[in-house]
Amino acid sequence: MPYGVTPTGFVIKPLDVIKSEIEAEQLAAINPALNVTANSVFGQLNGIFADKLRDVWELIEAAYNAFAPDSATGAALDNVSAITGVTRLPATASRCIAVNVTLAATTTLPAGSVANVSGDPNTRFASVAAVTNGLGVPAVVSVDFLCEQTGPVQALTGTLNTITQPVAGWSVVSNPSDAVLGRDVETDAALRARREADLSAPGGANLDAIVTDVRQVDGVTEVVGFQNVTDFFDLQARPPHSVDIIVAGGAGNDIAQAIWDSLAAGIQSVSFTGNSGIATDQDGVAYTMLFSRPVNVRVYIDYVVTDFTVDYNAANTVAELVAMFQDLAIGEDVVYNRVLCTILDSPGVVDLANLKIGLIADPSLTGGTVNLVIAVRSRATLDSADVNDLTP
Repeated sequence: MPYGVTPTGFVIKPLDVIKSEIEAEQLAAINPALNVTANSVFGQLNGIFADKLRDVWELIEAAYNAFAPDSATGAALDNVSAITGVTRLPATASRCIAVNVTLAATTTLPAGSVANVSGDPNTRFASVAAVTNGLGVPAVVSVDFLCEQTGPVQALTGTLNTITQPVAGWSVVSNPSDAVLGRDVETDAALRARREADLSAPGGANLDAIVTDVRQVDGVTEVVGFQNVTDFFDLQARPPHSVDIIVAGGAGNDIAQAIWDSLAAGIQSVSFTGNSGIATDQDGVAYTMLFSRPVNVRVYIDYVVTDFTVDYNAANTVAELVAMFQDLAIGEDVVYNRVLCTILDSPGVVDLANLKIGLIADPSLTGGTVNLVIAVRSRATLDSADVNDLTP
């Protein structure tokens, strides 16, 4: 049987075959009557040598697989993906936006000031910039707080309310909305899938190429694209011969340049949210490129947990609902049964009743038991303050 690189791939040589080959060469080169049984001196040495050679074969196999995206892992997959310009997404930290801090008159809160989630001293967030109350009286000012650890660490509305490291003149802290969840470092499976998606987009000036290029822009977390190739306005109000790119994250000019670099001559970009950026051609001439940002659609949820175990914690269930919504894509509908399953899968929940979802504060007024259709340029959002757990 052939070993090593074969037409069907790499075949590693088994340990028993390695040992048999060593024994055969010894018998042929030294003495046909040589004792190479397992308990003999030669047999013991052959076992040691064969085991080390097996290690070499495994190293060769690892090196061979490192060049195949489907089998490469870790740093090897990073290297293969980098060949086509795809890099692993790093871990990011959760961020609390516009946290309210109460400061005494003329007090400055330094960057790096730390607060933690109520009852959890290990879930710490630090202010990202210095802020000053320039008034002669105590006042509330706002500043973003970034979690000190990466990953999807949650801080629900109003729970970032404990000052971890006191600062003179700083008396109160509170987050007015749920944290924007961070992420763990991209897994091998996710990186492999994203690489394949980018490679599957044909090159040139077409919609897939534009979406792929915009996706590569630093800070972009999601992008979807549509086009109107007709001579008339379409049902989504896109003008003739236009592209409609909806982007979450990223800087405007960087997005504009990515669109320009892939846009065919004579095709216009459009925006339905008033967003744009400046791109330049090879001669340095500036062009305004249009794109849209996803519009947040506020969702409300009511429910009653009718049966639960000692493991049930209402705040944990709300946090899981918020996390589910933060995973929804642009234009993705809110599926009633997915919300139902998220609650039922929460620790301690056995059964529930009267689950209502809707786009108004009292979702029962609109039925509340059907899927919520989300427009192509919108994203469903859920704040913990809009979850009403009516459990007695």
